[in-house]
Amino acid sequence: MLTLALLSLLLVQDVPAPGAATGLTAVRHLYAAASYEEALARLETLEQASGAEPAQLEQYRALCLLGLGRTEEAQQSLERMVTGTPLYTIHEADVSPRLVAMFRDIRKRLLPDTARTLYARGKASFDRKQYTAASAAFTELLSILADPDMSASAAALADMKMLAEGFQQLAEAEVASEAKARAEAQARARAAAVSAAPVTAAMPVVPAVYADTDTDVTPPVDIERRMPSWNPPTQLARTIQYRGVLEIVISERGTVDSAILRDSVAAFYDDPLLAAAMDWRFRPATRNGTPVKYRKLLEIVHSPR
Repeated sequence: MLTLALLSLLLVQDVPAPGAATGLTAVRHLYAAASYEEALARLETLEQASGAEPAQLEQYRALCLLGLGRTEEAQQSLERMVTGTPLYTIHEADVSPRLVAMFRDIRKRLLPDTARTLYARGKASFDRKQYTAASAAFTELLSILADPDMSASAAALADMKMLAEGFQQLAEAEVASEAKARAEAQARARAAAVSAAPVTAAMPVVPAVYADTDTDVTPPVDIERRMPSWNPPTQLARTIQYRGVLEIVISERGTVDSAILRDSVAAFYDDPLLAAAMDWRFRPATRNGTPVKYRKLLEIVHSPR
């Protein structure tokens, strides 16, 4: 009767994982054919398969061991199932009441120790500041403590439940704080990367300055070019010839942007000449019909009177 009930549990509860369905189905068929030893051998192989769930394998192992009359080993298999997957349950409507009672007896006996182990694991993780692992352990612990099969142990484990709730809240707060800190650090790193990236400043476009050597440019034409008065300071100075070179840059608007003396004309005349040059006006030079800057050299000559 127990064997049939356990088989019923397996047939209802077992949902083979992808990639392991063929193996588990084969074990089921071997059990149905009373090939218990071969089914156990298959289970040993399936334990190493990534898709096989330990709880399912322990169910099949218990079933086969019971078929061989190895009841104590079957009991141990069910105990491993409860210890390895504490929250695994069966539904009373799916299996015989006797099997439900046996399974619940095992859980009632083992879950309190499992809860204590989980608490110790969670506290150790919390002390090591492994808050994600601590939160997971305390969450599972609180689920176990809320299980109906733990009702008889509820009073004895009340203090543990209170502590677990407190540590879970603290752990979750630390996890949230760590996540925020990581996000802020990433934001700072991105900002630093952006600020450290070389910035290519847009270089101002400096208009070209043409001269009489540029044959494709039409030179500027005088509109107003008043020379300052020539007043040598002495009679002797009036008897000397003066010669100098003035350089001016005429803008696209025909105004004078700059004026310098390449060669001085006379000390008493240089400053008035430069001041007067800044007020000169021209029809600007052009290149392909477009006004352009132009550098013009003017020879300044004053002969004796």
